[in-house]
Amino acid sequence: MLPLWVGASRRASQHGMLAVALILVAVGSAVFATGPRGMMAGIALFGAGNAGVQMMIWALLADAIDRE
Repeated sequence: MLPLWVGASRRASQHGMLAVALILVAVGSAVFATGPRGMMAGIALFGAGNAGVQMMIWALLADAIDRE
């Protein structure tokens, strides 16, 4: 999943990709809460979003340090 986030962050802003990742986490949590039928889909969405969040935070930190 991380190679997809890296490619997307090169094409779009890192702030925008962080927002997309956070939305995926929220949607995944909501789908997971719908019951047994949505659990696997919710876990998949949450996991994809969480991977993006974890990567984008460090990428944005590196940019902030470079600006100093």
